[in-house]
Amino acid sequence: MINWRELDAEEVRSCVQLGLQGDERYMPTGFLDTHQWLALTGIRGICLDGGFERAQYRLAHPEDSPAPLHFASIDPASLPGNARTVNGLRTMLRSSSLPDSAIGDIYLDDRFSLALSSQVFLDDAGIEADYAATPPALSLPEERLTAASLRADAVVSAAFRVSRAEAQKAIQYGFVFSDYVVIGKRTTDLQAGQRLVYRTKGSLDIVDSGFNPRSGRSWLLIRRLTA
Repeated sequence: MINWRELDAEEVRSCVQLGLQGDERYMPTGFLDTHQWLALTGIRGICLDGGFERAQYRLAHPEDSPAPLHFASIDPASLPGNARTVNGLRTMLRSSSLPDSAIGDIYLDDRFSLALSSQVFLDDAGIEADYAATPPALSLPEERLTAASLRADAVVSAAFRVSRAEAQKAIQYGFVFSDYVVIGKRTTDLQAGQRLVYRTKGSLDIVDSGFNPRSGRSWLLIRRLTA
């Protein structure tokens, strides 16, 4: 499978052309982030399929379809107190008429920025927002974590702050991706240089990793991309 993150614009275009010609090795069918999706929207024959919750991308025939995304910027102070966290905001949105498939990545800074389907606005949810056609500039500080090991379930538990049991279930049900490929086994070892995505929980890059012999635990240096 192609790791699309490692391709420059011309290489992406070449791979897409091979995919359009029927070479399934060049079909971008993994879990991609918003920035990567936007890099592909200008290429004829690509469209979004399955909504954000499944985040499946495929090659298809529409040629002149509009850009599928725009971005809503929200002042957290304008939200109810129980909606000023990522989970609280998602809960509020789910309780409105907006489907999960219309809402994508959430970026965090001094404001919330949400990727939305291009025809979706937040007025019906009672949320005031500014809208832009491009994603926010990201501030991506690095964060050091400790984990029981570099096994996928241990890393997911530490990185996304969930229990080990929840991490194992997420992997079992195909909600966790490494470099856009579903992690099939909870015992899979992860390593530096990989992108980790937990559907609906966020995405991050593993910058570095290692083992601390004194504590008997592993460590990771991560860069969170979305929440």
